[in-house]
Amino acid sequence: MRASKASAGETKNLSAAKSASVGGVRTLGVREMRAGYDVLHKALEQGGEVLLTHHGKPFARVLPLESVAAPKRKVRSLAAFRATMPFQEIPSEVLIREDRDARD
Repeated sequence: MRASKASAGETKNLSAAKSASVGGVRTLGVREMRAGYDVLHKALEQGGEVLLTHHGKPFARVLPLESVAAPKRKVRSLAAFRATMPFQEIPSEVLIREDRDARD
């Protein structure tokens, strides 16, 4: 029968394991990640983003929240935008009719 929780010694050994780095992105195996949240948390703090692997094949990318959530830029109201637009003195239907007549 397999134990569902890792013993304290196993967790200590896995948390001391170093995650590999591929192209500046740190990779972390599923076993290391499952051993404890601390491993993933430390890897994110050190490297910024973590690539999770299972049997050596990547399956997920984890990014810290700060790099994903950029501050939103305030958008002006539509009324303020319309106030800056120049007023059209010739009606649209007249301009369209002139354009169509010029094509014939």
